[in-house]
Amino acid sequence: MSANFGDLYSSQLKNREIKEAKSNGSLRKINLRLIHEKYHHLLFFKHLYSYILPNNTNPFFRYISLYQVIEILMSFAFDDIYFSVISSYNTGACTKNELRERLQESTKEKELINRIYDNVSQTDPYYNDFIEAVKSLFVLMGKDSSKLNSFQDYMYTLRNMIIHEMRNLLEYSEEMTAIAECYEKLIFILLQDCKLDKNDKKGLFVLDKDYSWKINKRKMREVYNDI
Repeated sequence: MSANFGDLYSSQLKNREIKEAKSNGSLRKINLRLIHEKYHHLLFFKHLYSYILPNNTNPFFRYISLYQVIEILMSFAFDDIYFSVISSYNTGACTKNELRERLQESTKEKELINRIYDNVSQTDPYYNDFIEAVKSLFVLMGKDSSKLNSFQDYMYTLRNMIIHEMRNLLEYSEEMTAIAECYEKLIFILLQDCKLDKNDKKGLFVLDKDYSWKINKRKMREVYNDI
């Protein structure tokens, strides 16, 4: 299965205006405008695979750089949830209070990450390899991981540790190098699964946006020849 974000980036939604007539005849209107274009983020992918990763061996930096892909997809997921909630409100499916609560819920990072992975198969052994590697790292550090139940949990927790507690991770650079290598492959797999919209047959991954999707596919597979 593949992750997709509906018709969010179709042109007809760029300046979409959602309207609903109340039962009393008055009009309730919410204007929505997307602030980014369909291919806006491909430039980052080009830099990530052409400049950032080839020129940096630090595992902490590599992990955070790769996590930027998740941040980008989280922004897609937020917009998708936003349109869905507003649509529900305009059709009378939820009240103002419910609207407010659901919009607040949609800003939570874990909610957005789970949205990304909702329809992504995690049967690839690299997912389990990543979980076991991070779990082993936490054991070495004496960190309790009993409340972590999914790949998303381990990925997000490690990201937070690098951002807020990297001083405690520095002596585990060898373990982090192995984790970052595994994570890099998982990001590549995710970018193969994610679609810009439900009708798109091509993955979101790109090595260089100046090349065709077919050439990008070949080049990426040359980099990750064991996937």
